[in-house]
Amino acid sequence: MLKQNGFAESKDKEKQKTGLFKSHFYDKLTAAGLLYANFNLAGNDENCTMLSLSFEKDSAPEIIDDLFDLLKAFDKALNFDLLDLELRNTFYEELQAEGKVDKFLVGLPKAEQAIVEKKSYIPIDIEVFKANEFEVLSRRTILTGEKEEMVTPSIEEDELPESSETPKAPKGMLGKFFKWINRK
Repeated sequence: MLKQNGFAESKDKEKQKTGLFKSHFYDKLTAAGLLYANFNLAGNDENCTMLSLSFEKDSAPEIIDDLFDLLKAFDKALNFDLLDLELRNTFYEELQAEGKVDKFLVGLPKAEQAIVEKKSYIPIDIEVFKANEFEVLSRRTILTGEKEEMVTPSIEEDELPESSETPKAPKGMLGKFFKWINRK
């Protein structure tokens, strides 16, 4: 399906095998910029159930039109839900500012996690996306062309857990953090 819509295997990134999964990377050059697609397949799987789509931050605003044209083409062939990760990130940043989650985005009760997840799915409608109801900073930046400074909270070394293990996001909240399209 990616190749049918103008994507080619990425020359910058090779297929990577991590444990049981193999990562696949594709890109598509448009007049507005580069669209990226990647997915993971487990073992002998031939069908992906999650696909991540993205573009470069400094792309022309028309990249959004290219992206939604692609999503509409996919929607004709597939039955999927669209998860907007930038929107979800905005919700979690607000929860973090309110002290409801820590710097690792941990601490939200499951019921509230489910609400955030549900609110993070959007229709395949470019006008809804461009309306930017929740004032997603990165979206406003690409749509207006104005470069705004994005503040990313830093984590000091003394704030890390004492164990040598890297903190893990809870399942259900961020377990599939970098995936954008969930197939039904």
